[in-house]
Parts: sequence; structure tokens; C-alpha cells
Amino acid sequence: MACLLWMVWAVWGDLPQVQVETLKTGQAAGELKQVTPTQIVVGNRQVPLSDVLEIRFSNPAPAAPATVNGVEVILNDDSRLAGSKITLNATELKLTSAELGTITARKNTIRSIRFAANDTKLDDAWQKILARDSKKDVIVVRKDSKLDFLAGVAGAVDEQFVKFLVDGEEVPVKRERVYGLIYQPPAATGKPQSVIELQGDITLQSKQIVSKDRNYEVILASGVALTIPATQVRTIDFSLGKIRQLSQMKPSDVQYVPFWDHVWEYRKDAGPLSGPITLGGVAYAKGLSIHSKTKLTFRLQGEYRLFQAVMGIDDMSDDDGIRGDVKVTISGDGKPLLEADVLGPDAPRKVDLNVTGVRELQILVDFGGDLDIADWLSLGDAKVLK
Repeated sequence: MACLLWMVWAVWGDLPQVQVETLKTGQAAGELKQVTPTQIVVGNRQVPLSDVLEIRFSNPAPAAPATVNGVEVILNDDSRLAGSKITLNATELKLTSAELGTITARKNTIRSIRFAANDTKLDDAWQKILARDSKKDVIVVRKDSKLDFLAGVAGAVDEQFVKFLVDGEEVPVKRERVYGLIYQPPAATGKPQSVIELQGDITLQSKQIVSKDRNYEVILASGVALTIPATQVRTIDFSLGKIRQLSQMKPSDVQYVPFWDHVWEYRKDAGPLSGPITLGGVAYAKGLSIHSKTKLTFRLQGEYRLFQAVMGIDDMSDDDGIRGDVKVTISGDGKPLLEADVLGPDAPRKVDLNVTGVRELQILVDFGGDLDIADWLSLGDAKVLK
């Protein structure tokens, strides 16, 4: 973390109001007075940077005016930039952004450029083309309500034309016809140390951020350097590598007991019926819903310290006033860490288990006392933390 971040708030007028989410010490809120390579100071509280998950700015400046034509650039580190004007020569891109001014990036750091404003009718088609495996550049052209594409070599881009080389012949395509460019897979980048979210739906994968006057000097994982006004920052997420949602992990083993040849598969980031997991009136975007007679095993490889979740019977499980009844056993390497009966009328409970050194985490959901086969357990915000 030595060069990760150096931010010292000098006499800038009012200091930003923030909320800080941490691994061990709960939440902190107040003025963000200082962030160094080793700690942040929020109000009168010092928090080690290794404990910081996210800094949320409570009162960011109003968003800059929307860009005129919605140009979007995705870099090979997955940073997303937005702008109103773009030019590209043989080696360098220049993007004019209402939020960040003029951004300069090397051509070999670009994954894709979408020239037109996002069109929900075309977004699925655009995403499918983006996901294609191509060893060449791809030009995407809009034809009425559809997208067509052609592989070749992308050339210079100006306000009138996009030059594209096909079978050794350079073809200038009118800029107004081009929906986007997708570049051949670039070299892999280093891992970011933080994710910075700005006004205007701009997301940056940062490996270093340094304060200078009222700005941040940021180096992205792709190597692109940016200057960011402090007032544009919405969040700085330091949770990369520190926390992992179970719904993002593929179980190493899944065991079901079918009934009448039917298997109720566990659900990721969804309640047992439809919509999000909801426990005690609180909705959870992340988590697991697990039917009785299911056992899930996750490989932790001894890399994590805590398992946390909110556990209960989902609010939507009500069936004629009966909301389920299950028995839950959570084990680490075969040793029970938690055994509990979870009843529909019970209030949701927090789970906070020490999994230090645990290589395999097992979650077994079994029948409760009523032996009802239609019971589901929900684990809201189920995650492991380093």
C-alpha cells in the first residue's frame, strides 16, 4: 500500500463530509481530514487504510452538464470514461470530458469506443459484439435499428471519418454511421488497488492516487494518467481483494436431495421466489437463497478471516401465513462454526464467524422441525473478508 494514496487536505475551505465503511471497526462519518498511505482521519478518528473498504462522499458537487453526444471509452483495465468529443491518430486518443477536461490515452490502452449515445434498443447487440472473441479490430455500424460489424484494422478518427483497413485497403467510413470501434484484445494490465467513481457515471480502476492542490493525480491500472477535481469524486472503493461475496464464488461442491425428481437449485443475488433477498423489510442486492436439503462448499484456501451475513427466512416466503422453518449448520473444514434453527417468525440475525485458516466453508440447510420441504433460507450480503 506504500504508494497507493497520499491525500492531505490543507486549507481548502470546507472539508468533504464522508461516510467510511471498514472491515473491523464499523462505520465512521464526518469530515475527511487526511488520507495517507497508512491511515485516514475522519473527524477525530484515525482508521488504518488496511481496514478501509469504501469512502463515500456525502455532499459531492452537482454533476457536470451531460455530454453532448455520449461518447464512451472503455480502457483495457475496465475504466469507463465519458466525453463529448474524440480524436484518435495512429498512437494517441484525445477525449474531451465535461468532468475531467481533455484526457489523453495511448491507443494500445483502449478496449472500445462507442461514438453514439447509449441506445437501450441496441445495447444488447453492442454487448454481444463486445463479448465476441476477435483477433482483429472491429468496426460497428448502425443500420436502422440494427448493428452490423466488420473485422480489420482501425485507423485514425476525426470529426468526419473513421478510417478502417480491410484486406489491405483503407476505407474511410463517415463518422455519423459508426456506432463503435472494438480493438483486438490488448495486453493484460496490473491489478487496481482502488476503484474511483465520479460524477457522470465515470468509473476508474486506479493503482495510485495522489493529491495536488484541489485535484487528484491518478494513474490507472492501464497506465493512463488523469487529473481529477476533488469535487467530482463520489466514492473511493478500497475493498478489492479484502472482501468477496459468496454469490461471486463458484462452489467447489453442491449437493441437493431431490423430491419427486425435482431439485430446487440455490439462487444467487435473488430471493427464493422473485426479486431481491428481503429480510425484515430490508432488501439485499447480494446474497444466497438456499432450499432445505442443500449443502454448498466453498474453497477459501485459508485466505479469509471472517464470514458475515444476515440470516433469516425471506419476507417473500410467506405461504398462507407460514414462513418456513430450517436447520442451518455452517462448518469450517468439517468443524461446526454455527448450528441454529431458523424460524419464519424470527427476526433476521447477523452471522459473524471466524474462518481464519479455514480451507473449506460448508453451508448445510436441512429440514426444520416441521419437515416442510418448501422451506428456503436466505443469507443477505453473505461475504468473506480478509
